Amino acid sequence: MTAVQFSVEPYSKAAKGYLGWIPKDYEDYALGDLKGAAFKDVIFTLQPNTLSDAIYDSSIQKAYGYWVLQLLEKDDAKGYHGRGILLPTQEQAEDIKAQLVSGGNWDDLAKQYSQAAGKDSGADLGWILPGSDNGMLVRLLAAQQPNQISVAVRDDSVKTAGGYWLVQVKDVQDRPLAAKIYMTLTQECLNNWVQGLMKDAKIENLLEQKQKDLAIQKVLKTRSK
Repeated sequence: MTAVQFSVEPYSKAAKGYLGWIPKDYEDYALGDLKGAAFKDVIFTLQPNTLSDAIYDSSIQKAYGYWVLQLLEKDDAKGYHGRGILLPTQEQAEDIKAQLVSGGNWDDLAKQYSQAAGKDSGADLGWILPGSDNGMLVRLLAAQQPNQISVAVRDDSVKTAGGYWLVQVKDVQDRPLAAKIYMTLTQECLNNWVQGLMKDAKIENLLEQKQKDLAIQKVLKTRSK
């Protein structure tokens, strides 16, 4: 139940952490949606019932992130103007805050670390009106004191990439390929064979235009009966 409670990756969460039997050299077929996961090559180095070290995976998407914010100004008509850097973990957000407090450049750090939209332009968030699509960001900025650098503030309305896997191999057995994997491989081989035939096939047209027209007319007459 730990996976259900704490996992931020939908596939493993829905499977309650159980990923089934994974045959070596056929990992992509067994893992499905997780075929690009960073733990793929680690599982075959683990002894049964041994928990892996934390494995960082930059491809994992999760529905939250942590802002480090600074309210620059507010206006009744324009809303709130601030700057911010969106990070995937609270620890990284606190680290970035420490760098900013020590004199780090907001724009440079945003371009390097932020996962916010428009980060390539720097940390400036522009003016944001209450009630806009960035309502959560407005509420976070409204809670800040002007020019004060915030602590790491969680935002559940954004998506960020990056997370850590903990993997445990329960058992190792010499087993035949699962039927689903076997069928997928069979279909893949068949498709490749057909594509090869089509690629190498040579179609030669020996009919003259008059013969083509006569053939078409004959087909049309047959269908009209």
